[in-house]
Amino acid sequence: MTIAVTFPTVADDCIQQIPVHDNGEPLVALIAEAGAPMLLDESPQNVAHLGYVPDFRLRSSAAQRIAAVAAALPPGTRLLVKEAYRPLAIQHRYFDRYLAKLRGLHPDMDATALRLLAARFIAPPDCATHVTGGAVDVTLADAAGRELDMGTAYDASPEVSQNRCFTGAEDIPAAARALRQCLVGAMQAQGFVNYPYEWWHWSFGDKYWAHGMGEAAAIYGRCEA
Repeated sequence: MTIAVTFPTVADDCIQQIPVHDNGEPLVALIAEAGAPMLLDESPQNVAHLGYVPDFRLRSSAAQRIAAVAAALPPGTRLLVKEAYRPLAIQHRYFDRYLAKLRGLHPDMDATALRLLAARFIAPPDCATHVTGGAVDVTLADAAGRELDMGTAYDASPEVSQNRCFTGAEDIPAAARALRQCLVGAMQAQGFVNYPYEWWHWSFGDKYWAHGMGEAAAIYGRCEA
């Protein structure tokens, strides 16, 4: 089942016209101690998937809030962070590669439409949220740190997942829907805004967050590591 798409991408004008009043918060390291409710995915599999060693830092307020999310999860459930701050060079690599793939799938689509289509999954570098230090990719794990079934693999594209990567997708197992709802509740309680095309992607402080929260401006712009 394909769910209706009624939400903007990060590249839409209603998002990009939001001003940025950067509050200057620094990037700080996420802390994952033995037995703590938050895990950082430093596995060779995640490094290979991302194509670089992830930089597990967020702006200080976002980092504090993600730790609070982990602490608030039900017993036996842990927050697994897949990616946090992303360097701009990596964003360029991701976007160019995905845009080329879409161009092959839709050879008659014009450049503007292709850019918006790509933005459902990989933000154009000038619109990207991970480069602000406010966006984070997360999933849930059990007490032993094993990833739970969220209905699709982490980072499954709309094409591969047949849109099941959309947070509100209905044609996934009931248990996976319940886990997504658990994640949504915990993240929203700490002020994060989901990117509805990706159940794992959450923002605090960036333009997409400002849009979702009805704020007049973003508090995080692009930052350099």
